Amino acid sequence: MTLSPENLIYYLLERGIVTRKSIVNGGVEISEIGRRNHNFRVKQRQGQGYFVKQVRRFDPDSVRTLHAEAQCYELAAKNETFADIAEIVPHFHSYDQRRSVLITELLEDAETITEHHVRNGSFPVDVGEQLGRVFGNYHRKSCMNPQWVSMKRF
Repeated sequence: MTLSPENLIYYLLERGIVTRKSIVNGGVEISEIGRRNHNFRVKQRQGQGYFVKQVRRFDPDSVRTLHAEAQCYELAAKNETFADIAEIVPHFHSYDQRRSVLITELLEDAETITEHHVRNGSFPVDVGEQLGRVFGNYHRKSCMNPQWVSMKRF
């Protein structure tokens, strides 16, 4: 099943992410964000918003890449070793491996580094420094963590 703005609401209902009541009351807004994958912004008038990502093509490389991304979010959420990353990424909600769908919290008014660069014509040095520190810690810890080494194999 390929998600679309028309059928995503049914998928979210099936997974218990939105309720019929919130839909009937006009409290759910879905918008598609064009990128390499099928990306959707799900806003709820009352309740948490979600970012939903599904691979555009179900080829092995695309599926493997999204699976690895989901594992990173899950490790950040559940493994103390990766707490540094949890501070800078959206909170993990769920991963549907069968349909290759990743769901995280929606960061309101967030923009990618590329969008920021296009808008401002520069890259924020403080963001680069923060990312360097966090990913440096991550790489040092991941090299010493047997659990991570075993999870890298798909």
